[in-house]
Amino acid sequence: MEMFAEQEKEANLHNELLAAEDSLNRLRVSVQHKREQRERRICEITARLKSTPWAVKRQEVLCTVTALKKELEEREQEKNTLIKEVEEKKAQVAGCKALPFKKFCISVALICLRMRDVRRSIAKELVKIAKIKEQLGENEVTPEVTQDSSQEPSSQSFVPSAVGAPVNESTAILTKVLHTFIVTTFF
Repeated sequence: MEMFAEQEKEANLHNELLAAEDSLNRLRVSVQHKREQRERRICEITARLKSTPWAVKRQEVLCTVTALKKELEEREQEKNTLIKEVEEKKAQVAGCKALPFKKFCISVALICLRMRDVRRSIAKELVKIAKIKEQLGENEVTPEVTQDSSQEPSSQSFVPSAVGAPVNESTAILTKVLHTFIVTTFF
């Protein structure tokens, strides 16, 4: 009898297990069916919303807002970069203002030395120009008659024949020296 009771108990448990599995399967099917219905309804509602004019306008507005937010963030980054650069420049200027007196004196002395060297170079060039003019004065000069017919024939202006080349060369050298001075002093 115990065996019969155990078999009956086992059969009852098996039936309960089958009933529970059947309920679980029905529940799963029901949940799956409800999920599919919800998804279909969401798709239908989404399709309807996409076709309504106010939803389209809202979507356009949202796209515009998103684009403006992105542009605002970019501008903010640019602003922060510029602020950082300005602060760096202010720090450089403050460093220049706080230049110690000793460094200032050394800088002024160096500028004076450069100017003295440039003045010497200019003086040498002026001496060369004067020597060239003297040599040209000793050489032959060609009289050039002026074009104005109202002047007397005896009034002639004398222009040295070789004045062009050496003077222009000296001027070019002088210009180069001045350019070098300006670049080294101020830049």
